[in-house]
Amino acid sequence: MVDEAPQVWKPDHVDSSGASRRGPVTPRRAGPEDARAVADLLIGARRAAVGAIPAMVHSDAEVREWVSVVVIPDREVWLTEGGDGRLLAVLVLDGHWVDQLYVDPARTGRGLGTRLIELAKSLRPAGLQLWTFASNTGAQRFYLRHGFALVDTTDGSGNEEKAPDIRFAWTPGCRSRWKPGYLDGWTTPG
Repeated sequence: MVDEAPQVWKPDHVDSSGASRRGPVTPRRAGPEDARAVADLLIGARRAAVGAIPAMVHSDAEVREWVSVVVIPDREVWLTEGGDGRLLAVLVLDGHWVDQLYVDPARTGRGLGTRLIELAKSLRPAGLQLWTFASNTGAQRFYLRHGFALVDTTDGSGNEEKAPDIRFAWTPGCRSRWKPGYLDGWTTPG
């Protein structure tokens, strides 16, 4: 049986034609049958973000195997889908960590990431942590806007891409010190 999250929003839903209609969308837990779609979304979103983030260091086949063998069976994976069943966004939780949060590049800016991060907060009310690349200023603004605080930076020597990164944390009741331009001109350590 596939778990469903409580109905936490009523978003503008985008169907396969790109048209919006108002209606409830309930994220659902991913099952083994979703592994290929989850991997394809991760691959497509990472490719579309190159420039803001480093290129993937693994082949598509390696990513698909990792999703099938590690992510789906061992982590908590939540999906949102369009009315046609097409995967729009994915959230991967690993304990109190947001391990992955990606939105179909053709569907960004429509609140799907916000809805999934709010779901993550409701599922982990004691707090969350995540890493993002220092070069990904869009993700930094997103997480700061959603109450996460910058808690650590690295030179990237501990990640596969060897790219500087930032650890963010969200704790209920803790307010971010984010202001527009907060990270402008920020330089990575090293």
